[in-house]
Amino acid sequence: MSFVIKFYRKAYREYFEAYKWYEERQPGLGDRFENSVKKLIDAIDKHPLIFANKAYDTREGKTEDFPYLVVYKIYPKKNVIYITSIFHTSRNPKKKYRK
Repeated sequence: MSFVIKFYRKAYREYFEAYKWYEERQPGLGDRFENSVKKLIDAIDKHPLIFANKAYDTREGKTEDFPYLVVYKIYPKKNVIYITSIFHTSRNPKKKYRK
């Protein structure tokens, strides 16, 4: 079953800012980051329960090659997965959950 993937505004901003940061450091690195996030989101879409349930009914998966988590909530009745955060793992872990 395929879900509709939606981003919270703040999560989209985190995603864009990380992309921009990597791209400024090295042309093409932002694209590699974007592909890593997209690959993880595709895996979440296909198997949303693959990652453990964490605080506030969220789940999180780690990107390949980059220190980021994709934090998300599943709403099966609405057939929606909300990406709540694109979270750098060096940040305070308490800040990755949106209630």
